Amino acid sequence: MYGNFKNIVLEVIGEDPLQTPGSDKRLISKRVIVPNVTLSGINISEKVVMNTIAIKELVSVDGILSANALADYLVTIDYPNSKLIIDSDELNTADEDVTAFIQKDNVINFNIFIDGNKLEAHLDSGNPGGFDIPFSFKDKLSFKKEPVEGGVINTPVASFKKWKATLDGDVKIGNITYTNPDINLVEGFQFVNVGYNIIKDLRITIDKKNSLINFRKSASEIVNEDKEENSGEQNDYTGWYGDHTRKIFIENEEMYLQRGGAPKLKLVKMAEDKFEMVLDMLVKNELPTINFVRDETNNVTGLKFVFKDGREDYVEKDK
Repeated sequence: MYGNFKNIVLEVIGEDPLQTPGSDKRLISKRVIVPNVTLSGINISEKVVMNTIAIKELVSVDGILSANALADYLVTIDYPNSKLIIDSDELNTADEDVTAFIQKDNVINFNIFIDGNKLEAHLDSGNPGGFDIPFSFKDKLSFKKEPVEGGVINTPVASFKKWKATLDGDVKIGNITYTNPDINLVEGFQFVNVGYNIIKDLRITIDKKNSLINFRKSASEIVNEDKEENSGEQNDYTGWYGDHTRKIFIENEEMYLQRGGAPKLKLVKMAEDKFEMVLDMLVKNELPTINFVRDETNNVTGLKFVFKDGREDYVEKDK
């Protein structure tokens, strides 16, 4: 776990580098001993080793709890119902939707089948996208829509160029099949990355002791976002952006941006097509301004996040 614990004194026993696969850049975290960790009354561990960095300078959370901290339990993450279920049961290898995963030090990787190719993938709830595939696999795949440049994927320590495409084939995760999905081909990625736009509809159960995992579609996933999108007040800016990962909407006569299950951000107008993002809570990490981009016919085609240090990140409006 990484966090900002101002009132807790922890014994520092070393340092660890943190980096994104495919990048040489790294952050340094302090390795500490935590006497006791509990979650909803469950004693997860005693004298557990954790890492701490100033995470609120990167993302607006207090910490990240990995599957390693819950290795002694069966953990179910029910995204559609916003539930974390912890018990002492085990998965049954005889069940057809149970599959083995690849034990890694800090992440859970598993085999995914893309257009008939077996590739290694990992879950990344912090990625707002869907299927991000290493660009190096491009020649092994078939496409309904050929790859086109689609901006960059930014992480706390690196940026990766991406190409957007529509697969002519299936992606299979366990027993779940996605036919002809939109994907990203990402330069520098080593593994397939399965992001929030996919796992938000899934109930994922992890049995780390036996290296087993299953993926199921929850009954609550039948949420008609398209119906919601077409209701309520609209303007030039409202709609989905970035392959259904960001939504601009109006609520109580105020305009908001929301990404995945993250808190909504109020958009306050600064100038024509330029807005400030405001979050109704104190955050240390910088919130960029938003500039909406228009084409020659004056239609909004995307939005550009502009940071104080000059960095820009463009997101295309869904058609």
